[in-house]
Amino acid sequence: MHPVLLWGMSLIAVPIILHLIQRFRVKTMEWAAMEFLLQIVEEQSRRLRVQDLLLLLLRILLLLLLALALARPAIKSSRAGAWLGSKAGDAVILLDVSYSMGTLDGPRSRFARSKELAGRLIEALPAGFGLSLVLMSQRPEVVVGQFTSDRELVRQAIERLQPSPLSGGALTSLKQAGAILAASPRPSKALFVISDFQALEWGESGALATELRTLADLGSLTLIPAGDSQTENLSVAGLALTRGSAKVGRDNIFLGHVINHGEKEAREVAVELVVDGTAVDRRALSVPPGQTARVQLHHLESQPGYHRGELRLAEDALQADNTRQLVFRAVDKIKVLGVTEARPARGSPRPTDWVELALNPHAARSAAPEALYAFEHVAPSELTARNLEDADLVCLAGTASLGADAAKSLEDWVRRGGGLLLFLGKGSENLNPALYRGGAGLLPWRIASEAVGAKTAGAAAADPLTVHFEAPDHPVWGELVARNYMDSVRFYRFQPFEPGPEQHVRVLARAAGKAVHKEEAAPQPLLLDIEAGRGRVLALASSADPGENNFALKPAWVAFLNQAAAYLRSFRREEFNGDVGAGFERIMDFRRSHASYTLAAPSGARRTISVLAEGELYKLAVDELPEAGFYELQNTEEAADTRPCAASVEPREGAIRCLGAGKLKELYGPSGAGVEDSDRLSVSLAGLQASPDIARLLLILALLAWIAENVLARRMSQS
Repeated sequence: MHPVLLWGMSLIAVPIILHLIQRFRVKTMEWAAMEFLLQIVEEQSRRLRVQDLLLLLLRILLLLLLALALARPAIKSSRAGAWLGSKAGDAVILLDVSYSMGTLDGPRSRFARSKELAGRLIEALPAGFGLSLVLMSQRPEVVVGQFTSDRELVRQAIERLQPSPLSGGALTSLKQAGAILAASPRPSKALFVISDFQALEWGESGALATELRTLADLGSLTLIPAGDSQTENLSVAGLALTRGSAKVGRDNIFLGHVINHGEKEAREVAVELVVDGTAVDRRALSVPPGQTARVQLHHLESQPGYHRGELRLAEDALQADNTRQLVFRAVDKIKVLGVTEARPARGSPRPTDWVELALNPHAARSAAPEALYAFEHVAPSELTARNLEDADLVCLAGTASLGADAAKSLEDWVRRGGGLLLFLGKGSENLNPALYRGGAGLLPWRIASEAVGAKTAGAAAADPLTVHFEAPDHPVWGELVARNYMDSVRFYRFQPFEPGPEQHVRVLARAAGKAVHKEEAAPQPLLLDIEAGRGRVLALASSADPGENNFALKPAWVAFLNQAAAYLRSFRREEFNGDVGAGFERIMDFRRSHASYTLAAPSGARRTISVLAEGELYKLAVDELPEAGFYELQNTEEAADTRPCAASVEPREGAIRCLGAGKLKELYGPSGAGVEDSDRLSVSLAGLQASPDIARLLLILALLAWIAENVLARRMSQS
């Protein structure tokens, strides 16, 4: 019942007041003294008083019934609900379909058990309850939104379900189910959550406790565990080429990562690399509990173009996360344009030579047959004469000046998806008019005019600047942070940035030490990742040669540049590799701007994707890859224009340890959640009685009272 709406019952006073006013309005009339009529008049007056009182009662009853109908009273009786023929209440079943529900406990999966529990729940619900079905994952899906009395419809919908390739999303799904339940007008409401209740997501979650408390205020709330005692599981967490692309005709190294989510060491686990459907390399590795292990696998690719790679594990309790997909491209050479104006002493390398040497560690450098990168070193004045679309990467080092035309050409290329590797040095502040331009250029932060370091601040060479990582999870660092490879890297001088708006800038590392003006000064930005349109700029505030640091002399330099080059090129590559549920965008040239594309999913399903204009750019956007596996994006007008994509499951869901009923009661019982730990569902349904909605009956009675009141009033007016 809605107590607030009972204010309408105060309207009952209206007919009473009108009755009293009418009663005291005596109309005096002169009447002939006819004694024989007095007796008849007295009898009529008595009849009129009775009819008037009856009319008053009918009006009071009419207003009373209307007020009660608006308040929606309920009768706690399933028999009454069946007799009245109205719905007793509404229930939402929130069913977990994240891929951990596919975990096997013997021959039976968690999802099979959850479907069985859902079927029993549907059977046991009191008569008259409407049902809604919501699927729980990182992208909740409403299967039955309107509360239906057709239980067979809901049962069949559940029977057809399979675990999705998506990870969990308990909080978002609970909010979705709560919105549906709150919209129900029925007086009795219930929410049933059927899940394996993974400890990683449900353990000690304040946000979930708050949301469950809100849901408990709406009605009955029950958590129904469908988990098991399984805890041991391995997941493939990553697969990548160490250099981003494969070199045709040469041995290429693939780096895989395997996570052990369990509590026991996984020994001699079989790992297999499959390329284009053929197994090309195998390894066995051991993974300590709770740790991630690396594995290197090799493959010699003879054909240029796009290829499909997979890293596969041996079977375990959860198969969904035992494979990681990778679309990669095999090329002869990756073209790099090195821009420098520094004129080294005779026999000394140019600043960009240090970058080339790290990417092509061969005596002949780019000319070596096994070299992956083909460098071309040019002066800034030559930049405008180059077609930057032919370059896969641009490196700017040892440059203190850049013409306006060259800067404009470089900026346009980056904003279309190009990658620029920028090293600052002596005189780099002179680049501000070309690259900063008051914050409107490629650099949103201004290059400071005063350098920092031992050679300019007067600090001793024994007080170098050390690297402090701001974003250790960034792709440019990889194992450099985890394995402490940067600990010996020192900077003796650098050209700092003046921090500005942070909207398109991410600080990846800072420099700190006594040479930064004073010992207690905050670390200065050293490495920036700058978003510029569809492309990126990686800006290191020091030189690319050993003149200002020892970075170029350390093994970490080679790993850093290979990872940085792969990261910067990823924004121009045609292929896409991501997690299930993610989307991606690609910038198209004018020739393909009016084409339409068909996206073919691993299951064979197809949908059409159109190219949309966004300012001066043409963008092809795929909002979601809903399945795990390989996709093909094909131009419907040009068969040769085909772009492969890959989506893999997110490894976080592979932590399959569940919370039992006891732990759930401890964590979420105070929030108002009941926990069902029996197969009969007796606990969850014991306090759930039918509460029939009698508002319809009250409205019918109010209608009858209104009809009777009108008939009586008409009869009184005619008498």
